Amino acid sequence: MKRKILVDVGSSTVKVYKWENKELKLLFAKTIHFKNGFTSSAGISKTSKNKLFSLIQKIRSDHPGISVQIYATAVFRKMEKSVLIKFKIDFFKNTGVKFRVISQELENECLRFALIGKYQGKKKIMLVNIGGGSTEIVIIKNKIVVDRKNIDFGVSNILSKFSGINKNISDVSANEVIKFVSTFFPKIEKTAIAFYSGGELTYMRLSGYKLEKNLLFKDASHPFYISIENFRKRNKDIFKKITIKKLQKLMPQNPEWMLGARACSVLSESIFIKYGVKTIIPSDVNLIDGLVARDLVNTKD
Repeated sequence: MKRKILVDVGSSTVKVYKWENKELKLLFAKTIHFKNGFTSSAGISKTSKNKLFSLIQKIRSDHPGISVQIYATAVFRKMEKSVLIKFKIDFFKNTGVKFRVISQELENECLRFALIGKYQGKKKIMLVNIGGGSTEIVIIKNKIVVDRKNIDFGVSNILSKFSGINKNISDVSANEVIKFVSTFFPKIEKTAIAFYSGGELTYMRLSGYKLEKNLLFKDASHPFYISIENFRKRNKDIFKKITIKKLQKLMPQNPEWMLGARACSVLSESIFIKYGVKTIIPSDVNLIDGLVARDLVNTKD
């Protein structure tokens, strides 16, 4: 029986999956703000490092005899080579696990591979994946990639610029953030339909977005879609009517995740407006799903 614990380490969220009998299950997600105190010449802060070491040690303790594989992205790609090498050595010494850093190109490919074939229409479709420090956009037509953009801009950039966004009721408007964000994204031919991946299906369900039954294609992992109008309307509510405390109560197992919710939603809204997206398919698919789909998790440690 093949089974592994697969860990996706991003700029602010660690997602832990169990892969067994060719089935992938999210066990839990934990927020660790790796970008806080990060520099390319020093790496992540000592506090973040110790939190990550402790988390992996606990995972190994909770799942004895099961191989643990780490796949890191975003901020870890920005470490200077010598700093990353030292970090990998320290990581293995403290956890007994190899620390893999995935290139942005492979992350894009995994996103494409995980979602390709889901939508069978002839129109182009956009794949959007937003992280703490980066955003990936892939355009597909007839299962072929026709464009891709890797943008060095993510949720943490918005949080740094607009500190009041996470007051109990945001003291900045969604439109103010959208105006700022739009300048960071390049020109791409407009696309009417977009997959919005990375835990967004779970988030929208929890946060009361007006989801409608997906009639575009049949797939159990993508049961709903939302119009851009309803998406924008609920985003405004999240900014001005729904408190951060209420959002955090919706996700008691990892309330800190909600501290990126407003920024992520308005960042995606800016992308959808700029590129003419009318229909959004929220998805929980991410890097690990793509690695499994591409059969890249069978390597031995």
